[in-house]
Amino acid sequence: MCVCVCLSNNAGLKAFFPTPQLPAEDKAANALALGTSPIVRSLIDPEGGMRDIRALDNISFQEWFTSHGGSMQSIKKMWDPIGELYEAVLVTRLQQGSQPRLVSCT
Repeated sequence: MCVCVCLSNNAGLKAFFPTPQLPAEDKAANALALGTSPIVRSLIDPEGGMRDIRALDNISFQEWFTSHGGSMQSIKKMWDPIGELYEAVLVTRLQQGSQPRLVSCT
């Protein structure tokens, strides 16, 4: 089983900005928070980005996201459903005997 991380694909952005799930201010806050994430830093500075990612091991996504300007409304309307879908797919595949591996989509 492949857990795919697509950093170069802008399809997610094309789907995100026109969605009516969130008001414009939440979309802007999401963009700012995610734009300052360690994943973005790791594109430029892989070692520094990994240090930043490891430093986040003891906090939840909610804690990190809200500390970077994201809202609880955004978490409830967008991130929780994404997490629930991912968890359901992962659990199903693990029950079927698949072993997850992380790869890039590029």
